[in-house]
Amino acid sequence: MKRVLLIIGIASLIAGVLSLLYSALYWLGYPGLVDGPEDLYRRLQQIKIRYLKIGIVFVGIGMIACVLTGCSDNRYKIDYDGNRYIGAKRSYRAGEQVKLTYSYEETGASIYFYLDDEKLNVTYDDQMRFVITFTMPEHDVKLHIDKVAFTAPVETEDPD
Repeated sequence: MKRVLLIIGIASLIAGVLSLLYSALYWLGYPGLVDGPEDLYRRLQQIKIRYLKIGIVFVGIGMIACVLTGCSDNRYKIDYDGNRYIGAKRSYRAGEQVKLTYSYEETGASIYFYLDDEKLNVTYDDQMRFVITFTMPEHDVKLHIDKVAFTAPVETEDPD
């Protein structure tokens, strides 16, 4: 839909500009060249006014279509908090399914993912990378990671 609207807008702008140029040609060029009956001059006046109106309408349609094209794509950004994700884009449409993969090489840590302070459930792919999926809300979000170091329990000797 967006692409069609953009094509209509560009085509209308081109048609409008050509019509305005054609009207300007009649406006500036022919009155000095025409040395004939008044009827011919009146007809040329009507032609330039007709093309002027057509040009204004087409330019208006083109501008409206181009503005609507820009407004119809509501994308929201994700702040990745300095982390790198596989498959990450800068922005997503509201309601779009977001799927990111995070590779973490270190062992011995628990990793939790948060989207605007809400903990996300993650899965793992065949290479044991984290796979984060969520639906993009209608606002900018921050995705951050909480890494909790794993410590093994300390065994103490029984004094007995």
